[in-house]
Amino acid sequence: MLYSFVRYVDNLVDRENSNLAEIENFQNLFENAWSGKRVKNKLVNDFVSLAKSKNFSKNWIDDFFRAQKQDFKKRNYKTFQELQSYTYGVAGTIGLFLCKILDLPNAAFDGAVKLGQSMQIINCCRDVFEDYRLGRVYMPSEDIRRFNINLEKFLDKDSKEGLEGLIGFEIKRAFKIEKEARRSFSYFKNKRSLLAVMVASDLYHLIGEKILNDLEIIYSEKKRLITFFDFFKIVLRDFFIVYF
Repeated sequence: MLYSFVRYVDNLVDRENSNLAEIENFQNLFENAWSGKRVKNKLVNDFVSLAKSKNFSKNWIDDFFRAQKQDFKKRNYKTFQELQSYTYGVAGTIGLFLCKILDLPNAAFDGAVKLGQSMQIINCCRDVFEDYRLGRVYMPSEDIRRFNINLEKFLDKDSKEGLEGLIGFEIKRAFKIEKEARRSFSYFKNKRSLLAVMVASDLYHLIGEKILNDLEIIYSEKKRLITFFDFFKIVLRDFFIVYF
């Protein structure tokens, strides 16, 4: 249910010819359902039921919508702090929702937010060119300047040297945040839930490693970064870590 809801909102933002009005209309449906009105949208009604039964903070949901709508209003980020505010809204909030669903203590919240943020930074690095074509630059301007990258030639492979430095810098930054986030794994009491989150974390880490090892990946329009063997290997390894 949670995945279906956030995926639907993501698609409203990222699909071709998307517009702000669509997501605002969807948010209005949510607001009506949250206030107790029955709306003609099963996805919204089911999400509201889940959110209230698990005591999601309304502020978290507001932050999620705020960040999603930001893609229509904000095209670049001056600093990493600005980017972190965005990644909190689109991904950190999902971690908070999951904490409530999995009945984790409040002490796990910080790690859940950081894990979501680290994953989103890796997403931004993976999709840097697709996002640029949509008019969005998530890489902080301060970092772009640090690596002497000319935004007008961002899609030009002649900028490869600076881009390698930039992408490597951001992925290593994501890895550092991920390492901090994984400390919250100790709060899991349910091993099955821990396994699922650990596998997701390790898959994203592997995506980051593959990009670091081969920058050509980000130039490809068809990115198949995780193979079945990768997935099987990580699941098997993490299973033994969690259960033995």
